[in-house]
Amino acid sequence: MILVKNKLIIFILFFSLALPLAGFGLIGSQNLTNRSGMSVENNFNLTYESRGNFESSYGFFIFIDLPKKLTLEFSSHMSQQNLDINISMDNQSLNTNGESELFSQYLTLRKNYKNYSIPVLAKFALNYGIGINTHQLSVPSISVLKDEYDTEDLNYIYNQISQNMYFDFPNPSLSSYQKYEGVHFQLGSQIKLLMMNLFATAKYTFLFTARNTHMKSFPSINIGIGWGI
Repeated sequence: MILVKNKLIIFILFFSLALPLAGFGLIGSQNLTNRSGMSVENNFNLTYESRGNFESSYGFFIFIDLPKKLTLEFSSHMSQQNLDINISMDNQSLNTNGESELFSQYLTLRKNYKNYSIPVLAKFALNYGIGINTHQLSVPSISVLKDEYDTEDLNYIYNQISQNMYFDFPNPSLSSYQKYEGVHFQLGSQIKLLMMNLFATAKYTFLFTARNTHMKSFPSINIGIGWGI
């Protein structure tokens, strides 16, 4: 019985430390970015600004180890940021609250350039990577209010908002989210303890759609924990 247990332990250690590894896990991050913008139509004005410079994000990732110390990773994130919103029409004005929502997907190819290990027990690696990313962003706009109240009458919309003491800006439909694409570069580290993996990554996301000021290139820090299979 003891011999069987010892063989099983040796097999698990060999599988987790020697063979190529695939895995999945959870990820959390902080994006260093703020959002501000405006939407104007005739005498109806809407402006918004984030309350801070950080945007919290959470999601999941999957990865697979490749030959030559390469790893392919896919991650999906959901971020939210609190906004202060001002809506004005003619000489009237009111303030309310809302949120921006960001859904992001990253595909990254990374390579280990430094490896350290404690035989049998653990591995530590430093890595760098490059990849592509896509994003879907929602921010407050007049078009969102028109969809919410199902009318083009801005006077009616403003009257309805001003009479609602507890008005919070509505979330738009998924079809109205703004879409962005970009590339990213990252530096990171990975600690492997048997079949558990811990990740820490500093990343910079460059966006191609520079003409739209609702979303700009930004840095972020990601922390993840994964399990190998």
